[in-house]
Amino acid sequence: MNIFYLSTRPHECAEWSVNSHCVKMILESAQLLSTAHRLLDGVEYTDKTKTGRNVKRWRLNDWREDKLYSATHINHPCAVWCRETSGNYRWLHDLTIEYCREYTYRYGKTHKIEQSGLLSDLSMQPHNMKRADRTTPPSAMDAKYIISEDPIINYRNYYKHGKMHLHKWKNREMPYWLEDYMGD
Repeated sequence: MNIFYLSTRPHECAEWSVNSHCVKMILESAQLLSTAHRLLDGVEYTDKTKTGRNVKRWRLNDWREDKLYSATHINHPCAVWCRETSGNYRWLHDLTIEYCREYTYRYGKTHKIEQSGLLSDLSMQPHNMKRADRTTPPSAMDAKYIISEDPIINYRNYYKHGKMHLHKWKNREMPYWLEDYMGD
């Protein structure tokens, strides 16, 4: 679970994403957005897992209950950030749209989240969300990759050092800033 904040511009984040992130971040972003709905607008209850363990869940008392994903990673810094303000939620939704566009560009297919209408459903923000501007996303990574107060610098450093094994871009060039890093 993460938000790879490689730029302030969602379309650049999507275009600069490695292939595996272009695919998986669509799902992760939809999970984060769904989690915001469940925690802010849902009613908490205790359920049982398949193994009989107690687990907290949140029920939405409207059409969203059957359409949105279950809440997940509720204390992850990116999940907390997503639901802090309407600006944060909107930015992540915009990023998800851009990931879907990028997925179609790279693979010539429409992602299931877009096909099913879930992407459109998530355009509506939670009712109980604080209306405020976007805040700076957290640097949600191992401390060894955090080299700045600026999360963009940290995520680019993380891409350079922590995600080198994933460096593949179908129908895209390596991001210019990563080429600059490769000489370090």
